[in-house]
Amino acid sequence: MMKRLNILLLSCLWLLPFAIFANGPSYIPFLNHISPIDSVKYRGYRLELTDFKMIKEKSEWLKISFTIVNSGRMNVDLGREGTEHWVVFNFDRSIFTAKLGGYRENIKRQLIKENFKLDASERIVGMELKIPNVLPLPPRKSAEEEEITTETQSTSSPNDDPVSSVSWGNLEAPTLPVALPENSAPETKTIAESDQQDTVEPPPCPDILLEKLTIIEEDDKWATVQFTITNLGEGAIYIFGNSDDKKDNLVLNAYLSGVTTLTRGAIPIGGKIITEEVRQRNELLQGESLTSRIRLDVRKKTRYMKSLILSAENMQFSSECDRTNNSLGVVLK
Repeated sequence: MMKRLNILLLSCLWLLPFAIFANGPSYIPFLNHISPIDSVKYRGYRLELTDFKMIKEKSEWLKISFTIVNSGRMNVDLGREGTEHWVVFNFDRSIFTAKLGGYRENIKRQLIKENFKLDASERIVGMELKIPNVLPLPPRKSAEEEEITTETQSTSSPNDDPVSSVSWGNLEAPTLPVALPENSAPETKTIAESDQQDTVEPPPCPDILLEKLTIIEEDDKWATVQFTITNLGEGAIYIFGNSDDKKDNLVLNAYLSGVTTLTRGAIPIGGKIITEEVRQRNELLQGESLTSRIRLDVRKKTRYMKSLILSAENMQFSSECDRTNNSLGVVLK
């Protein structure tokens, strides 16, 4: 019995090279892979992208085709929020033959933007995709920053990864709020003196609530929306400061996204500083509201990115009762 099994195994190994040459290098994708563009660990979600071809090239976009295979054990649905952080994207070397090596991140982002789906073990041959003709260039880091980053990555988990705050005119990701446990209060610090502990109570915290977001006017280039900001906290919100700096005023940031909630993929499109012209009195006390309007350039809107999101930020106070209610979205036409 064992002799027959050995003969069968040797026969399979002898036929393997013929199968590889007959089907090309993509028959076993990992034999021809380059390094992935990120450090995502395999957890059941994996896409293999091969046989890249350039179909059409314009100054603003590229139209490409490729074969994509779900080689993982899980179905991939990039339309589900958060799934993109678990998917391993493997590209074979045909991407360099097609002169698309620098566009790997663009391809990944476009698949996410289009809510790509593919069941386990399934493949799509000759899939066409339209991607931006702009190479993503991350900022260069100094040697000292690289050393700090390396040390941080060795001790931190994926959930500890900070998100860059956004400023008007750049393409950084928005700051996402961290939800506090229900009915939780800011941490109370204690000072030990001999056998007793004196409790130091923190000042009352403000709470910005953005609500009643409605579209007043809209065309292909511009959108005017009306919004209301209410203070739900016991602490006062100071709307404007002594300068025009965004760190000294109540600021409204605007984004375009594929969903009506603020995510890392949102595109910043501008914003507004609340000035004395909107409200004469600086303080916004508990239960008080202000209503204003903002006109925004929405020419970056696409079929899949047509949700307009406003996010209210105030850097004058270090803590806020609840930051998860600072943003609100509405769907454009």
